[in-house]
Amino acid sequence: MALEIERRFLVRGENWRRNTIDSQELQQGYLASNAKDWTVRIRILANKKAWLTLKNSTNGFSNNEFEYLIPLTEAKTIWKLISNKVTKTRYFLDLPGGEWVIDCFHGANSPLVIAEVELASEVTPIELPTWCAKEVTGEYQWSNAALAQTPYSSRSIKKSIYWGPLAGKGLSPLDSLYIPVGLVSPAYAVATAGRLALYGLYDKDGILRYVCGEREACIAYAELFDLQSIDCSLMSLPEPSRVSVRNFPRKNRNRSRSQAMNNN
Repeated sequence: MALEIERRFLVRGENWRRNTIDSQELQQGYLASNAKDWTVRIRILANKKAWLTLKNSTNGFSNNEFEYLIPLTEAKTIWKLISNKVTKTRYFLDLPGGEWVIDCFHGANSPLVIAEVELASEVTPIELPTWCAKEVTGEYQWSNAALAQTPYSSRSIKKSIYWGPLAGKGLSPLDSLYIPVGLVSPAYAVATAGRLALYGLYDKDGILRYVCGEREACIAYAELFDLQSIDCSLMSLPEPSRVSVRNFPRKNRNRSRSQAMNNN
């Protein structure tokens, strides 16, 4: 038995590839899986070797793992008989702080990319690369077993979009505002702020793409424009300030008057 201690992250971008030192093709099939109990799987490595693995989570970081080498022919037979499967390419990276790998999923789980780092202990400090978008350690929905049952491509963005500012952006709400013309206007947002809670959808660049009084509308916008859920962040926005025209600086009022004259 071995105790596996690892942290997992959703990955964005391709910058991790510059640290790649090796790769291997993996097939994983699940005979049993449960978020609170045992997971039983087979793993076939590059169509050359195979293992039967039993895993049991002790907490979010650690798993008890029992692994047994099995005949490849038997593993292939089991592979044909089970329905919950994932295929992926695993890349090994040369990075400090632990043993880093990147899993690029294929088939129904494409284009999902997840990073894993195996650590000596749960308190081992690591420096996160910039391409780590969000930590999903201990979140069963992002486990290989869950992806085998419910592939990434079949999931609604409602289930996978996450709340809060994008990691590393350090933006406060309305720091940068981009609202596509014709979809929702800043005037609408201000007019309804007193009556409705406002929600904003940020894209992967930290730009506020959409503002509305309903979360479902933000999610529908993301689906309409095919925004990847791992690159989106949904968060509540503060009520915009209501400023009287009398309180605007004089230079702004003069500018507004000159603009109006030019338009006429």
